[in-house]
Amino acid sequence: MRYTPTKELLFRSSYSTAFRAPTLSDLFLPRFIGNTADNHSDPIRCPRSTPIGGFVNEGLECDAQFTRSSAATTL
Repeated sequence: MRYTPTKELLFRSSYSTAFRAPTLSDLFLPRFIGNTADNHSDPIRCPRSTPIGGFVNEGLECDAQFTRSSAATTL
């Protein structure tokens, strides 16, 4: 919503229901940085782990592991 009562004054506001409050583990546990467990291939550029064309970087797009970040958990 936007409301401009004068040329020099502007009020703006918004409303959304997509907010999720952080959990205690989101706030206080350290983040874990690691790699994906399996290798993944780009399905368009590298179907069945076989690079198509000379523009494909085989090391990045065929059988690659990706960096992931998640909250550390305690058992």
